Amino acid sequence: MDREDSYLEVSGSSGFAYGLLKGVRAGLLPASCRDAALRAAQAVRAHIGPDGLVGQVSYGTIVADTLEYYKNVPLRPTGYGQNLALMMLVELLVWDAQGLL
Repeated sequence: MDREDSYLEVSGSSGFAYGLLKGVRAGLLPASCRDAALRAAQAVRAHIGPDGLVGQVSYGTIVADTLEYYKNVPLRPTGYGQNLALMMLVELLVWDAQGLL
């Protein structure tokens, strides 16, 4: 997150957005987290293609000794990337249905 020379990765952002949205709605997090959650969700949505495929998802990582390892993990569509984005999108639908957006 603090390396400008690393690529942007969407599955983690999807998970953060979902967790923040759900936490705010459930009253577990302060309302001040709302804006960060919505900004993350907007950034994720920019990487969902017209076919529904979520882009910019790393192929998966292990615990590694170097930052170079993480920077060289390929980007590929994955089940977990799709699922995290879907969870985020469903939570946005709940927010919309409850008039929270």
